[in-house]
Amino acid sequence: MPEKREALGFRLEFSHLRAEYAVLLLLTTGVVTWQAASIDWFAFVALFALIDVIGYLPGYFWCRFKQEEIAPAGFYYAYNFSHHLGFALAVSALYWFLVDHNPAFLALFMHQFADRAILGNFHKNKNNPFNESTLHLLKE
Repeated sequence: MPEKREALGFRLEFSHLRAEYAVLLLLTTGVVTWQAASIDWFAFVALFALIDVIGYLPGYFWCRFKQEEIAPAGFYYAYNFSHHLGFALAVSALYWFLVDHNPAFLALFMHQFADRAILGNFHKNKNNPFNESTLHLLKE
């Protein structure tokens, strides 16, 4: 299968996609740095962690305690839902309109951009080990 991916140019496209998310991460980090004085840092940390509290940690602990690589499908759905940019946009809008008008919501986007740019994590396939990054699975 790796030969087929390479023949289709998938590795090249994947690296370009990661580079695009790296640029988005740098831009978002720049805005956060620029607006640092107006950010509610408690909310920032909570929103940054929210994605993994909903989408990664439950599946991680399931696999860890059950000593299994493949988690039940619900954990993959929760991961993919919470790591979707639409989720970040929806939670950002709710935070902005219902909680506070400060840029702490950018933590949601920084988390997702960092996952994709630095760790190489994209949406999880329920047939792959839950705790493996997308990048690691492509190298096999």
